Amino acid sequence: MAEVAAETNGRHIKLTNDMLLEILRKVAKGPSLRTVGKEYDTSAGAIIDGIHRCGLDEQYAQAMRDRAEVLAAEILDVADDSSIDHNDKRIRVDTRKWYLSKVLPKIYGDRLNVDHTVRRLEDVIGEIDGDGKGGRIPRVESGRPVDNPQTIDVDSEPSCKLLDSKAD
Repeated sequence: MAEVAAETNGRHIKLTNDMLLEILRKVAKGPSLRTVGKEYDTSAGAIIDGIHRCGLDEQYAQAMRDRAEVLAAEILDVADDSSIDHNDKRIRVDTRKWYLSKVLPKIYGDRLNVDHTVRRLEDVIGEIDGDGKGGRIPRVESGRPVDNPQTIDVDSEPSCKLLDSKAD
């Protein structure tokens, strides 16, 4: 059983591997390391140091993910609690949302991943036309190709005949 000496407020205490695992089980249920550390009369820093020294980094990471999921579930409880003042409710919910966006950004992050590519019009037309060369767009009506497709030549200048409103 590994033991880690920790110093808190000038006192030396020993955190055993079993104690650290128990602390992580408690943290996974929602309270912070600081809150749980008070139960053991030690600091969050001493607990983290013990976790690293005992090689419990993966267990710590899992406990923090579990804690984040507990906090996510609490958001609905806080939002639905009519006994909490509106401003306190907003602060509690916003704090939990911020925390979740930092701890589990892939799930709760606000960042939108917009992936786009810019392609030349001729390349896109070539894909539609099927010859890979581009330059012609098949005529389509109501979302379906026309049986006798006429094509529009996109390489030439537009030729529009203007109607004269004064013509007889």
